[in-house]
Amino acid sequence: MTDPTYGFVECIFDHEKNRKIFYAAGISELATAGAANYLATEWRKLQQKHGNVTSFLVVLKIEPTDYKHWTVVF
Repeated sequence: MTDPTYGFVECIFDHEKNRKIFYAAGISELATAGAANYLATEWRKLQQKHGNVTSFLVVLKIEPTDYKHWTVVF
């Protein structure tokens, strides 16, 4: 992946310690900010969809002119 508008949010559930670990990152500052914004604004929907003990990955395409506008790719 080389497009600087792509980012991701990943949640890994640590069964051993009964906790979630989140990653929000992108290839560029724009994509990282977009991924972090997605996690901050959509976490309730992600919680409802995936529950408490499920790991997941969301790939995002961030609008080049505004990190607050994104499209879920995967």
